Amino acid sequence: MGDRHELLPLAHGLLLQGLPIGHQSGGDVTEGVFDDGVRHALTKLSHLHFCTTEQAAQRVLQMGEEPWRVAVTGEPALDGLVEAAGRISPWQAGELGFPLERPLALVTYHPPTLTPELLEPELEAIVTSFDEARTIIATHPGAEPGAPKIVARLQRWSEHDPTVHVLPELGPLYASLLARADVVVGNSSSGIVEAPTFKTPVVNVGDRQRGRVHATNVIDVPGDRTQVREAIHRALDPSFRASLEGLINPYGDGHASDRIRDILLQADRVRLWHKGFVDQSRGPA
Repeated sequence: MGDRHELLPLAHGLLLQGLPIGHQSGGDVTEGVFDDGVRHALTKLSHLHFCTTEQAAQRVLQMGEEPWRVAVTGEPALDGLVEAAGRISPWQAGELGFPLERPLALVTYHPPTLTPELLEPELEAIVTSFDEARTIIATHPGAEPGAPKIVARLQRWSEHDPTVHVLPELGPLYASLLARADVVVGNSSSGIVEAPTFKTPVVNVGDRQRGRVHATNVIDVPGDRTQVREAIHRALDPSFRASLEGLINPYGDGHASDRIRDILLQADRVRLWHKGFVDQSRGPA
């Protein structure tokens, strides 16, 4: 799945065992972090490619992969997302341990690993830009260089602002909260990939997600306090939410797993194992 660096040794081991690899979400682009190199390396190590969008599939083809190996299946993270959101209401469940008042904001900020010097100014722009939200839920970043610094700053934020609640993760409540949030702020892929399903406004800060397909629910801003604050105001404006009526998530319809399953059931392992390279200057052989 995707671009996690810990998958590289896994792919290496599978290759040594002669086991073909199916790769989900190849061809995506996140220009603000080192994930692209990992993702593209996994693409070349893999034998089937399950892409999130047509744009991603075209990038995989540009890498010389044979067209019959490449399919646009959509993003598997969307499968079951709507059902999960309706399964439990955090307003009724009381599982969070604090009251939820609107406007409700979700905050997730991950390290910009290619430009670590931007971590502190971007994060500071986020934590100093809320003046409307009555409940702010901030979750921990992924395990990347700079993550402890983010967690420490979030904790200090919560200690000085009673509206802020910092949690390591939201687990099964995440989909429900994402569907009900008034705004998502940060630089997480969830704001780009999953939030459009619920037409939830997103303020995407910095370049971590630059290169991904963005739906119209996403407002892109640099890590500048004034611009982040203005973007949050815009996202919370009822007219902006109204403008998202009819929005279709470009990352799929929630049935990616069905498509991937059907492709795997028809796969010929011997054919998969023998990869060719399509020279784009010559076209398919």
